[in-house]
Formats: sequence, C-alpha cells, structure tokens
Amino acid sequence: SLTDAKDALTEIVSDLSAISEENAASNQEVSASVDTIAASIRDIADKMQEVNDRTEQLNNAVAFFK
Repeated sequence: SLTDAKDALTEIVSDLSAISEENAASNQEVSASVDTIAASIRDIADKMQEVNDRTEQLNNAVAFFK
C-alpha cells in the first residue's frame, strides 16, 4: 500500500542519513589523523635539517685538521 511504501522510504532515508553521519565522523577522524601525520613529517624534516647542519659543521671541523 501507499502507507507501506512511504514507511519503507522513510526508513531507507533514515538509514542513509545515519550512514552519512557515520561517514562524516569517519572523515573527520581521518582528517585529524592526516593533520597529525603531516605535523610529524614536518617535525622530522626539521630534525633532519638540523642533523644535516650538524654533519656539515662536523665535516668542516674535521677538514680543518686534515
């Protein structure tokens, strides 16, 4: 009947809405994780630059004594 079809459609729309909300929450979690990973990569890059700078200083110091 028309009422049954309306009820079924309402349930489907409700289910889709719930799925959409779950997807939005998951997307926010993924986005936060990506931001955290990106920050970690920037930190690693900064530390690697420091290591490179120290290595160059050490090489210059050693070269002085050669």
